[in-house]
Amino acid sequence: MLTAGTLPVLTVGNSAVRTAHFSLRAHRNRTLLAWQAAKQQDSTVTLPINPTTLSPLGRNDAFASLSDVGQASYNLKLFPASLPAPTNVSADLTSLEHTMKITLDDFGGVDSTMLGNLRIVQMSLAIIPFGGGVRSSDLTADGLGATVTFDPAVPASVKGAPPPTLGTAPVGSRLYLAPTTAGSPLFGTSLDSANGTGMNLTLPNPSLLYDAIFSVSYSVPSTKVTMSTAGMS
Repeated sequence: MLTAGTLPVLTVGNSAVRTAHFSLRAHRNRTLLAWQAAKQQDSTVTLPINPTTLSPLGRNDAFASLSDVGQASYNLKLFPASLPAPTNVSADLTSLEHTMKITLDDFGGVDSTMLGNLRIVQMSLAIIPFGGGVRSSDLTADGLGATVTFDPAVPASVKGAPPPTLGTAPVGSRLYLAPTTAGSPLFGTSLDSANGTGMNLTLPNPSLLYDAIFSVSYSVPSTKVTMSTAGMS
């Protein structure tokens, strides 16, 4: 809507901050389905386990690693517009289990042309324990003991200051969502195209976990309309 004596001016700004959520539980199930499909297509594919002996996790199941016995470690990584081309099918399929590979396509509406102006302002992790008598009622001695380590490329303003261990303190510390402080965001052009950029999650006792939700808050370029007085720049 224009008013007398004004002109519309198009400028480039940033969108409102959006947040995308990624489930470790869903990643585990997708990896299993990919392994099963690969094995069905080519029985000579080498995998850590025989995927046909396992099923996707049901609603009431605790989290379960596909191949780890005891401690499990997962890399939650953001990649630029494309993933590295696989050079070894078996190795690439095997790597799916411990690396959640997230690309711009997973954000919806973000493509390679926006990479330079993609601003990641926060990474956070929600640790959801499994209930029903599996965990100790004394939360200060909870055996879940999940630990989180950010990649050095993630700015302090994006990762905040999480405790070194999540799960060994009362329930409040299970949800890590540090308030974003003033500082530089992580730009899309800073994402490691070969190894990804993000965090590592280590679970000493995966069976005590129900799910871990990796959340990424970001903004992208957007066109904005401002009003200028006619005849003035």
